[in-house]
Amino acid sequence: MKKNVLWILTGLALVLAFGGCPTDPDPGPDPVTVVYLAGSYYDDSNNIACYWKDGVKTDLGTAGSNSYATAIAVSGGSVYVAGYYTDSPDKACYWKIDGTTVTQIDLPALVTGKDSYTTGIAVSDGAVYVAGLYWDNPNNKACYWKDEEPTSLHTGTASSTSGIAVSGGAVYVAGSYVNGTDKACYWQIDGTTPSKTDLPITETNPSTTGIAVSGGAVYVAGSYMDGDYRACYWTSVEQTNLHATSYSSTAGIAVSGGSVYVAGSYYDGSKYIACYWTGGVPTDLTTTETEPSTTGIAVSGGSVYVTGFYTAESSDHITCYWKDGAKTNIAPVGSTVNAIAVAVE
Repeated sequence: MKKNVLWILTGLALVLAFGGCPTDPDPGPDPVTVVYLAGSYYDDSNNIACYWKDGVKTDLGTAGSNSYATAIAVSGGSVYVAGYYTDSPDKACYWKIDGTTVTQIDLPALVTGKDSYTTGIAVSDGAVYVAGLYWDNPNNKACYWKDEEPTSLHTGTASSTSGIAVSGGAVYVAGSYVNGTDKACYWQIDGTTPSKTDLPITETNPSTTGIAVSGGAVYVAGSYMDGDYRACYWTSVEQTNLHATSYSSTAGIAVSGGSVYVAGSYYDGSKYIACYWTGGVPTDLTTTETEPSTTGIAVSGGSVYVTGFYTAESSDHITCYWKDGAKTNIAPVGSTVNAIAVAVE
């Protein structure tokens, strides 16, 4: 028995002498922030849907036909891009990207042989949700797809969508419809039945550009007409005007840390300014660029990312994004970016 104890103690001494104290496992590389953009570019023959990962472009559409990317989401290490392509009729679809593998998933039309389009995408618990619209003569109609299963959101009069969010098991789709006059709204889907909430507005010609859900509250970006277009956002009970003295517009909305961020632009009396608003206060993104505009917004790690474009001195259309006001141009010249997602990987 004493020999066993001696051997155990001797082995422990050797470990301490030669191996040292046990060390923690290697934690691996530090996480990095990755910027994903969705859009399209012209290849001298057709528009080609694509996405960019930290500025590196990957084609999604097929050469020889026109295709467009409208929205992007990142979930579980996969990238999801909503879009459509022309094929008599135009067809809604989304692409799923796993590493270098790109898979196109066509979304069934609600009316056979008629056009369908996408406007937004969200992924939750492995399910893919896509907002869009379809042609049902004589009007476009709002709809969404869950895992390729279509649901019409509004029948009868014309309607459209502008974005989609999923929160607490419910689906939220921003849009508008016609009921004598234009109405801004969002649809909430719990289970299978959509319920519509009209947004509180007394002005004319409202439209929506995006939706976010945070803390159980729904936020919708958009604009209304009051002599000219005016930027605003809504909750279900309140309208917040962002720039009510001259032309202004919005391009998307995000909510982070209790603050509301809205991308857009406004006219300052002599030129157009790309910006985003936080708490109703604008942060200008451009100073000397010509005809700037924004197309989307995301907030991650305390930083604000806004996609957009402007016209260079050469008259070229330049696509870009701003991170906290610092601009990064996106190649190729003449491309279009419609959406942004930011992931920490």
